[in-house]
Amino acid sequence: MNLEVRAMDERRQAQHDFPGGPAATASYRAVRAILSDDNNAERGLAAARDVLQSVLAESGSAGLIDVALHLAMQLSSALDRIAAEHGLAETDLIETWQLEWGTGHCGVSLRE
Repeated sequence: MNLEVRAMDERRQAQHDFPGGPAATASYRAVRAILSDDNNAERGLAAARDVLQSVLAESGSAGLIDVALHLAMQLSSALDRIAAEHGLAETDLIETWQLEWGTGHCGVSLRE
């Protein structure tokens, strides 16, 4: 990612100007953290965990629930688009993905 785009992302995060407010911002930051380090999944998960710890400290469990709901809605929307592109039912796609979810991301444990 070029420096100009990264600076714009950081300004946007700091200003909480994502549509959807702080939950959307935290969701973006957590996903971005996981995706940002292709060479070290543990480091990406640690950065995402830091984002979520910040949400917990600032907004409590209600804030974490908002982030989880935002992520679930975004995932649902993405799966809907993917299913439509491939002529599949959304429920068939989610059932297929569920089989892989228990392994975590890249075989890395999600617990500290």
